[in-house]
Amino acid sequence: MNDQQYHITSDEVNCLVHAYLRDSGFEHATFALRSEARLDKSAQFRKHIPHGELVDLLGRALLFKSVECHPSGRKGCIVPVLLLDRHTCSSSGIRPLLPAAITSHAAAMSVSTSPPIVHSASSPPAAPDKIGKRKGKGKEPAPDLNPPDMDSFVPMEIDLATSAVSDQDFLASKEHDAIQILSGNGSQIYAVAWNPMNPSLFASGSKDTTVNMWKVDPAPRNIISPMITPAKPQSTTKLTDKDDADISSMDWNPFGTLLAVGGCDGSLHVLTTSGDIYFKDSSTHKNAIYTTRFSPLGKWLVTVSLDDRVCVWNIEQRLLYRAPLIAGPCLDVAWYSESIYVVCGNDRQITVLDVHSDVVVTVLVGHEQEVNHVRINRKKTMIASASDDHTTRIWLGSSIDALADLTPGMHSITQCVVLRGHGAPVTSVAWSGVGEHEVVATSCSRIEDAEPLRLWDPRTGQCIHQFVHHTAIFSLLSNKSGRLLAVASNDDLHLYDMNTKTKVCSWCEEWTTEGVFELAFQATSGYERLLVGLGSGQLAIVNLNRLPFLNL
Repeated sequence: MNDQQYHITSDEVNCLVHAYLRDSGFEHATFALRSEARLDKSAQFRKHIPHGELVDLLGRALLFKSVECHPSGRKGCIVPVLLLDRHTCSSSGIRPLLPAAITSHAAAMSVSTSPPIVHSASSPPAAPDKIGKRKGKGKEPAPDLNPPDMDSFVPMEIDLATSAVSDQDFLASKEHDAIQILSGNGSQIYAVAWNPMNPSLFASGSKDTTVNMWKVDPAPRNIISPMITPAKPQSTTKLTDKDDADISSMDWNPFGTLLAVGGCDGSLHVLTTSGDIYFKDSSTHKNAIYTTRFSPLGKWLVTVSLDDRVCVWNIEQRLLYRAPLIAGPCLDVAWYSESIYVVCGNDRQITVLDVHSDVVVTVLVGHEQEVNHVRINRKKTMIASASDDHTTRIWLGSSIDALADLTPGMHSITQCVVLRGHGAPVTSVAWSGVGEHEVVATSCSRIEDAEPLRLWDPRTGQCIHQFVHHTAIFSLLSNKSGRLLAVASNDDLHLYDMNTKTKVCSWCEEWTTEGVFELAFQATSGYERLLVGLGSGQLAIVNLNRLPFLNL
């Protein structure tokens, strides 16, 4: 074997560490490394390093180390494989393989053994979700090297026929006529949002801090009829020239008149449909804004940030209304009513707050590690939270209603249904299913979990289906009816039918090598579309009514 086939330079290592420090917010350390390592003069420094690349590579190294220690499989070994510690297998009779010795100075920085085959492109931002979400654009999640108790795993039969990707799963050439590709963004698309009142209008936000407003009329249902695809956006707004101000989230108010845009530099911009700035603030948040959400009636806007702050904004008066402090970085928020909202984050709990008070209404306690994602079902009867502790928990909305009427104070709720089975941190959760057959979909953004996409019964906690994916999953989204579940992954877009619990199609373009980042469904009278933000800087609109096998 030619040792030079796998070569690592100190420049590459320095650039990886620099990207990790920068994405984690260590500004002084980032500056010091850039200066002392003279990275400005390095050709490697000009290359794009996806968010989370260093952690992803370390995760792959752990997988390789696990194979070395268990050449015949783990066979009951429950001792975690760690980066810095020598692994002692708990199973008798298993002798770990030792890595080949490196003897020459020339090979000192070369890998002398074949790496495992990983079906993955270069890794884009991971979600703690948009990460994601979400999406991991503001924080770098530390690798979770301690798996939960093996007894908690739920044995399931995996339907490989409907979950593994094959050539037959992908859309045929004629079915590609249902997809419109829009160019005009200079970098990765981190946020997309359909206007709720104007079905022809949507917004996209990219890494280079550009917000584009697009006007795209629905395509004819007949697949042989041509589609009109605009060559450029209707308007373009450059929010800032700062390098660390990637757009992390966006949300329309319910009237479709204002768009809230959060940035990784802590800035908030509220734009009109023409792209003009209605309101902006760049001094309140001191770290990345992870999520922006308008209240159901549009009076309030809440933003959550890695600076331990939740900010409630009065949009009509264009001012900060309240800013309660949370015990740790905040990652996601969801509205329970016009005045009650729930926040999750690094403090390992879900905090319920009222816009009219700085006092916490209640906290939902039970997770053992940070909570990445929180979603409320359509009937407001259940709340789902996804955590780094490999679990998702289901909480009753009636508990919030009961405590909201009491005197404000630190009332805590611990009763919940625990969904156990994932082998890695759970980064995304979505409510799906049709009618009374409501299910919870969960996913992991790390490839340690062989079945990173699972469906659950939220009332019993039983895993009712799981799917194999060979690459990380960044985002989950259900359509309005709950029948379709869209999955954005490191390589492809996947669509699942919740009636049959099967995958109905996958889609990928040859140039889409940097992943599918963001999704947005649109449902109008007799027409459905799926908007897709790509790591390549393009946008895709999947006209679902032009796919006959969906029977929409």
